[in-house]
Amino acid sequence: LPVGCATLARRLVAHDTPTPAEIAALRAAAHVAVAGAPRGSPATIVAVGGTSANLVKVVPAAGRDRILTRRRLGAARSALSGAPAAAVAERFGITTKRASLLPAGAALLEALMDRYGVERVTAVEEGLREGAIYALAWGGAGWRDRLDALAHGWGG
Repeated sequence: LPVGCATLARRLVAHDTPTPAEIAALRAAAHVAVAGAPRGSPATIVAVGGTSANLVKVVPAAGRDRILTRRRLGAARSALSGAPAAAVAERFGITTKRASLLPAGAALLEALMDRYGVERVTAVEEGLREGAIYALAWGGAGWRDRLDALAHGWGG
């Protein structure tokens, strides 16, 4: 999908700390963006990269099991809405730039959960590069033609 948290934040957030109206706009735009995602009914969603890994740092319970739920994303929104990005960054040990993107990232994850009817997202430290390496290792040169099988288990 041609959307990411930086794109959403740049387009919709003018304040450091986002206003309630900006948070609502992020959530609405995220739902519109993921409406174009491929159809499917995944059992789980694994979120990769810095945004999901840093959202886990903002919610103490998620730090223990790396699971993000709607309730935990709401807790993250609350934690992020109380202070400017620099203060959030210092409090949670993340960069200021990443802290400014987390409200948009939470909106995108929530929209994906809604789109696919999934109640939880597992956040992993690994990124897309590692996933591509695993896909090539397990799926061989034709890994792109086997994405559905690979998505259901590396042995698929």
